[in-house]
Amino acid sequence: MAAPRNTQVDLREDAAGGAEVVLEAGSELIGVLLDEEGHPLSGVELFTVFGEPRVMRRARTDDDGRFRFAGLPTAGDFEIRSEVLVVTVTLPSPPVTLRVPKRHDVEIAVVAAESGAPLEPPGGLRVNSGTRSWIVEIGRGGVVQLRGVPTGPLNVEVLLPDRGLLSKRVTVRADGTVRPSVLAVPRGGCVRGCVTDATGRPVAGARIVAHGTGALRERETTSGADGEYDIGALDARSLLVVEAQDLAVTWRVIDATGSPDDPVQADFRLGRGGAVRGRVRRTDGSAVAGALVKTHIAAAPHLPFVLPSALTDESGTFVLEYMPVIACVVGTGTASEQVKPAHDTTIDIELVV
Repeated sequence: MAAPRNTQVDLREDAAGGAEVVLEAGSELIGVLLDEEGHPLSGVELFTVFGEPRVMRRARTDDDGRFRFAGLPTAGDFEIRSEVLVVTVTLPSPPVTLRVPKRHDVEIAVVAAESGAPLEPPGGLRVNSGTRSWIVEIGRGGVVQLRGVPTGPLNVEVLLPDRGLLSKRVTVRADGTVRPSVLAVPRGGCVRGCVTDATGRPVAGARIVAHGTGALRERETTSGADGEYDIGALDARSLLVVEAQDLAVTWRVIDATGSPDDPVQADFRLGRGGAVRGRVRRTDGSAVAGALVKTHIAAAPHLPFVLPSALTDESGTFVLEYMPVIACVVGTGTASEQVKPAHDTTIDIELVV
């Protein structure tokens, strides 16, 4: 590493628990990485991403904790990241010494919001420190042990199979305490109803899936012999999707999912939907065999469930069954056509690629 020059270095903890580094004078960044006690950290990978299109530069500390970034722009602010810190660097810069923030072992209690009783396993916390994300299991007595977390804020999300969503920002203080140290998790919303077919008869074994707003927030149940279902531990706003054999999928957004004491009623009537029959050909008229023909909803192309699809046969023909009764786009490759199926009807189309 080049001999250090006199420089002004201002290290201040930032919102990610790292440090903001303000440096003065090159298009490279040279420095040394130390732990909280001043010992060099070897084998730590650092990286920065910049520019449009995005460019990544990496550096790894040697046995003496030294690192060097080359090929950086001559000026600007850059975020240097690793598993142990996040720093913002202003280039050009002289050599710099970086210290990893102090780390702590802390405990967080997970309890029921309505009673304060500990919530036992199974379950976990998704933790994001700004430098990495990981999941920690909930232990006995509802206690979660977090090892080696930095001073500063942590974003946590409680993941429990029978509870609603709780996302929280907690702060690890310099003295090793954490606030808040107790996370009170609500029971979540509840929706119940009945699934019937077009004639009004109950549909047994229908699959009802609730998609929420957070990570890993799917809830699932099936309808009983009477078509009735009950699904709980929901986010406040959920998308309910209902599927059954030989019937078209249907869905509904529930803006307020109620509570176990006051559930929302949501009944679903499923029909056979429509069918789309067609042929895929080239501009010269020849058939395209083995083409994958897919469907998406015209007004919402990224819904989290599977819609009908089919492969063309040797003559280029395909049939899509149980199509939902809503404006859809059917397509393959660069060819597509918008259709609006109706129950028990067939639409004929041709796709030219």
